[in-house]
Amino acid sequence: MWVEGKGEFILQPGVIVRVPKGTKHRITEVTEALLVYDVFSPALM
Repeated sequence: MWVEGKGEFILQPGVIVRVPKGTKHRITEVTEALLVYDVFSPALM
C-alpha cells in the first residue's frame, strides 16, 4: 500500500490503516486474496 506522506509498506493480516481525509492512497501489487473494509467516520447521511 502507498499513502501520501508515508510512502509504501506491506499490508499483512491484522494490519489497520487510517488514512486522513484528503490523503492520496492506493493498494498496489495484490498477489493473493484480500478483504478490505472501508469505514468512514463520522457517518455521513
